[in-house]
Amino acid sequence: MDTPTLHGLELSHGDHVGTDIQPDCCDQDMTPKPPARDMHTFKCDSCSTVVVIDSQGLVFDIR
Repeated sequence: MDTPTLHGLELSHGDHVGTDIQPDCCDQDMTPKPPARDMHTFKCDSCSTVVVIDSQGLVFDIR
């Protein structure tokens, strides 16, 4: 699993990143998945890392 980033900064649980973002991982943009229950999910096509952003723009999960 690679570490997802936003504007070159590594993401961690609880980081406030906003809701209009596109994190990257493995030197490419992460693919957005359909929102579920006000959660925005992004998945890396290379290493399958998943980032979940909640409705308030906080990093909810990284797996």
